[in-house]
Amino acid sequence: MAHDIYFQNGKPAMMYVNEVPWHGLGTKLDKPPTSKEAINAAGLNWEVEKKPLFVRFGNDEEFFRKVNRVAIMPGNRMETPKCPVFGVVGEDYGIVQNSEAFSFFDPLIKETGIQYETAGALGEGERIWILARMPESFKVGKSDEIMKYLLLMNSHTGLSTVQIKLTPVRVVCQNTLNLALKEGETIRISHTPDVKKRLDEAREIMHKIIAKYGQIEKTFQRMSEIRCSIDDFQKYLDSFIQIPEQRDSDSNQKKAWCERIIAQRDCMKYFFEKESEQEFPDTKGTYWSAYNAVTYFSDYFLAQSAETYNSDISKIKNLSKIDLEKRLKRIWIGDVSNLKIKAFEAAQDILFNKKIPTAA
Repeated sequence: MAHDIYFQNGKPAMMYVNEVPWHGLGTKLDKPPTSKEAINAAGLNWEVEKKPLFVRFGNDEEFFRKVNRVAIMPGNRMETPKCPVFGVVGEDYGIVQNSEAFSFFDPLIKETGIQYETAGALGEGERIWILARMPESFKVGKSDEIMKYLLLMNSHTGLSTVQIKLTPVRVVCQNTLNLALKEGETIRISHTPDVKKRLDEAREIMHKIIAKYGQIEKTFQRMSEIRCSIDDFQKYLDSFIQIPEQRDSDSNQKKAWCERIIAQRDCMKYFFEKESEQEFPDTKGTYWSAYNAVTYFSDYFLAQSAETYNSDISKIKNLSKIDLEKRLKRIWIGDVSNLKIKAFEAAQDILFNKKIPTAA
């Protein structure tokens, strides 16, 4: 299935409040849920278990031995022959159950008014996410509203950490504005034996992390105050997505890579120049507009091929419904996220370190 949301008993393992996601899947809730309601609605009311692993060996595989590794498997499907193995880990691997991931937010909900907005599982249930919305928003310029979110991601594969991060979202187009603050905006917690203790400690410092939204707002406002010409925009792109130097002797692979970079930049330039419903008159032609040309391209089009970038750009909106798992992963923690972080850092460097390029 293209969206790759995990289905449990024929029902998508996802819940959302109010707004229907673009893929139209999941359980709709009319009001913000409690953690218990969210877990049930998202189909996440199950736990994973550690199961021993054995190896067969010998000429006829006549020998049989237990190894000091364990399989992580969903306990609610243990009685079925198709029960998946999420990952293979050491015996001291620290499990964070779905309910424990939600419990991270419970004190913050009571103290700050944060509300669950969406949650779900991907793949076969091995990756879960929780997106919680903070009660306040702020505006860049006169009209561009930014909602404040906290995102928690957990994996039962043994291949990644628990991550909690700030995720601002533009209301007008739902772009996620990934960024990097000087002191770090993401908490990463490894699945060590003391992972639950460390998760509790992380909750204690979340108030300091949330306070960083004040810094974010100031940076965004500054972006909206500085004009950015087309030449400035090209120089802005040069600071984080340079066109590689090309030679006649380059391999076909390098030539294709260069073409891809050029096509990506052309797409970003297109979004910066064009009039659209994602832009507001008072911030058009500023570094805020430049940054959002990058984030809009990143969220909706970066996962496509070089051929896509070179195709009729007027039809590019038809390509925005890409695979959900790839899109979420790349937007939040993958290469798409990294590109947006670089774009944010480049804008900060220009605005606060007085490296504002001037048009030629």
